[in-house]
Amino acid sequence: SMLAWSRRMLALRRATPALRAGDIGLVESDPAVLAFERTAGDDRLLCLFNLTDAPLPAPSPLTSASMVASVGIEAGVAMLPGLSGCLMRIG
Repeated sequence: SMLAWSRRMLALRRATPALRAGDIGLVESDPAVLAFERTAGDDRLLCLFNLTDAPLPAPSPLTSASMVASVGIEAGVAMLPGLSGCLMRIG
């Protein structure tokens, strides 16, 4: 449910230094993809959000090993489905 998803995302934010107080830097990607990196010390996350209803190429491979959270995305794909988003650990 949406309530369970929201609670999970709030818990993830509380447990992840990069999401709470990290620096932010934009990542080059398709103009319809909001892509940025959050960093705090060794904690680094790549955040990707497809703002259209069409699939778009992801700026990096989406792997289950690095995926922290996603909406509408299966690991191992190179495309972001329409109206989807994911957070991935990097580094």
